[in-house]
Amino acid sequence: MLPTMDQFIEVPGARLRIRSGGSGPILLLLGGAADGGGLGVLRELLEPSYTVITYDRRGLGQSTVTDPDAPSN
Repeated sequence: MLPTMDQFIEVPGARLRIRSGGSGPILLLLGGAADGGGLGVLRELLEPSYTVITYDRRGLGQSTVTDPDAPSN
């Protein structure tokens, strides 16, 4: 199993924190209106069977908004 790691990616108008870990098929967990930290327990349960990816939405958790006027779609 791969250790959990954080990365940051630049998207139009923001810098998003991406967290990934585990092994197996890729599974993207979406946290609704919260940051990715709210999915920690679920992520830990799934990591033995999946490569789990979560992210902090714009302006939440460790993600930042760099241009509030940029489209987010």
